[in-house]
Amino acid sequence: MILVESSVWIDFLTHQPSPHRAHFGEILRLPGAVGVPGPVVQEVLQGIRDPSMFEQVRQTMEDFPIFHAQTSTYLRAAHLYRQLRTKGATVPSGDVTIAAIAIETDHELYTLDHHFQRIAQHSALRLYHHPS
Repeated sequence: MILVESSVWIDFLTHQPSPHRAHFGEILRLPGAVGVPGPVVQEVLQGIRDPSMFEQVRQTMEDFPIFHAQTSTYLRAAHLYRQLRTKGATVPSGDVTIAAIAIETDHELYTLDHHFQRIAQHSALRLYHHPS
């Protein structure tokens, strides 16, 4: 299973042709292939203006396993954030929480956001790489 971060969902929902959009569409068709970190649900849905699109995307996201943060996740995220800061890497705390969810659940994270590459350089985060 791959955890899918908001940048991939947003790229997919824009309806603009892209290699990632096509590949993600293929992954979505595979049973049990996709999971969603809880914060990603909020990030994706809060940006949708159209009420019917909001409902459609909400229902779609709820069809996949949603991975929620636990107390241990927040503690891991705080430790990771501090570790990144000592190495000169400043990334949004929400991204660190998403990374901590992926690390704790031992899933790769599919993202288009460069912040996660910085996190992966200094942690156990495993990133999913789109086959080129």
